[in-house]
Amino acid sequence: MEPELDLSILADACGGNMTVIGMALRLFVQTTRADLAKLDAVVASENVDGTLASAHRIKGAARQIGASAVMAASQEIEAAAELPDWPVIRAALPRLKAGFEALEAHIAQHYPG
Repeated sequence: MEPELDLSILADACGGNMTVIGMALRLFVQTTRADLAKLDAVVASENVDGTLASAHRIKGAARQIGASAVMAASQEIEAAAELPDWPVIRAALPRLKAGFEALEAHIAQHYPG
């Protein structure tokens, strides 16, 4: 299954340059992988501020590349952290990871560096 990816925002920002788009996508994967590791840690310790910050960062990065499933899951985590609602956060985290893993595989296949 192909991940939902709308590159129109990124393409506009990069002037349609496919080399630059590929570099931006690979940078997204690298930084988001680190952000997900941090999100795991802050959720495990029920750190509200850390959860809010990490989810917000992932959401913003996903928005910039048009990764709707990653954006939606991170937005759900961010909204739940406002309460905080740890069961909702813990339920959304696997969806976020699965969406990211599908996107990571897609980027590796279609935009190799």
